[in-house]
Formats: sequence, structure tokens, C-alpha cells
Amino acid sequence: MSTRVVAVALPLPVQQAFSYRVPETLPLPERGARVLVPFAGRRVIGVVTGNGEAVERLKDVVDVLDEVPLIAPPLLDLAAWMAEHYLAPPKISKELSRRQEHLPPHVRALSWKAQNRLHLRFGRLLARRLQRNKAKVAIARELCGFVWALLRTQECYPTSTGGAAS
Repeated sequence: MSTRVVAVALPLPVQQAFSYRVPETLPLPERGARVLVPFAGRRVIGVVTGNGEAVERLKDVVDVLDEVPLIAPPLLDLAAWMAEHYLAPPKISKELSRRQEHLPPHVRALSWKAQNRLHLRFGRLLARRLQRNKAKVAIARELCGFVWALLRTQECYPTSTGGAAS
């Protein structure tokens, strides 16, 4: 039973993860995958940070949103270290969660992938001692390429309009 309990970080101003039971009908999410869980009378998207603590009264995970984790385990380790070192909770910002609520899941997955990739690239550029402004320009160009690629997909346009205008 304890193997079906996960710790979930939620976009809340608290320094802790919450334990949830994963029903047998759902796949066991990997560390770094997003899950939909009940919290305070509403449903909230959180990130699995590891195994949870098996206690008597646990709420169930409503849905596993990612088959493949969107956040790599080394990034979770870094977030945990930063949370402990700087006393800041690991979380997804409320503003980002709110802005992404209406987006289709594949667009949200692409945006998380791009965000992680751009963040790592920015760090690598700075580590190579590239001037900060030049690194920002390189990241902005790469972000424009990501947006262009996303806009070229048919899923971004309503079917009633027949696609993008030329």
C-alpha cells in the first residue's frame, strides 16, 4: 500500500509536500510528473516529488497528467536543496498555473519543456562567460523559434477558421 502513496508539491505558500494515495485504476506517476489532486474543496495541479508518507486518512489523486515527467529529477533535487537552503517552498507559481489553465495539455507540456530548456541554456551561456545581455538575446531568439513552431501546429487554431491567416 505504501508504494502507491506519493508526495505532491502544490502551488501554495507552504514549505511542505502533501501525501496522496494513487488509486489502482491510475498509473503510478514518476517523480517530476504533474498530477491533479483535491485540496481545500478544489482541484489543484501539483508535481510529484517522491514517495509520500502512508497515514490513515489520505485523499486520492484524481488524475495523472503526464506519462513522462516534465521536471527532471536533478531539477527536483536542486529545487529541494534551494527550498531548504533559502527557506523557499518548491512550487509552481499561482500566476503561471492560472494563465495555463485554459491551454490544451500538449501546449502546456511543450511550454514546460521549453521553459526548462531555455533556463538550462541561459545558465550554460552565462557559465561560458557570455555577456548577460547577449545571453538574453540568444534566449529571446530561441523563445521566438519555439513560439513560431508552436503557432505552426494545427492544434493552435480553431477548426472553424480553417487555420492560420497568411
